[in-house]
Amino acid sequence: NQGPPLSIPAVYKRSILTVTLKRDTMPAADGLAGLGVGMQHVEKSELPYTITEINPRGPIGLDGRVLLGDVLLRVQNVELAPLGIAEVMSLVRGPPASEVTLVLSRAVSVDALQRAAPELTAPHATAPAFAAQIQRQIFKLELKRGAPAPDGLSGIGIVMSSTGNPALPFIVAEIDTNSSAFADGRVYVGDVLVEIDGTKIAGFDMAQINALVRGPPASFITLTISREVDRI
Repeated sequence: NQGPPLSIPAVYKRSILTVTLKRDTMPAADGLAGLGVGMQHVEKSELPYTITEINPRGPIGLDGRVLLGDVLLRVQNVELAPLGIAEVMSLVRGPPASEVTLVLSRAVSVDALQRAAPELTAPHATAPAFAAQIQRQIFKLELKRGAPAPDGLSGIGIVMSSTGNPALPFIVAEIDTNSSAFADGRVYVGDVLVEIDGTKIAGFDMAQINALVRGPPASFITLTISREVDRI
């Protein structure tokens, strides 16, 4: 039983892949085991669960086929779009060493790289090798900040995640569907942030990134983005 056809927005230019893994052999206190993965949830999105953390010593990290930025669509043939994060985690976790099947969506260029050179896309891959093999394009986007938060400042509705890769350090993990970035439509989950208003952010921490992104309501911000060529 393959389940109903998956509908993926054409703008993402993504491929679908299925991965079967064994859960960790070491159970947690409740007797269940997981895969060593962290996810960000974007509500009311057709691609709601993005992989933002991979434990390099966990089942997913050791297997090497699931990458940061992949979007989780199904677990054990259950579609995740209508589910909350607690329900998703209850599907991911199970008896130690038991098998679980994931259906994921991935940008086409990363999928091609995984097939051609999986050692370069594994979590332990070195940053220079990873950056050199993926074909990327650098471009700039000017966006308008949205409504103010209680502190009087405003952002653009994106959540960043640190990749641990010095060459491509900050990836867009979530886009708020009520935000200016979502309304603009040019920023994608999986894009890598390189500069903010001309300031290179390599070596910055998350607090410094947020300080640069946020500003006066309705003011403009220029992002320099690195994106895989197939996703332009």
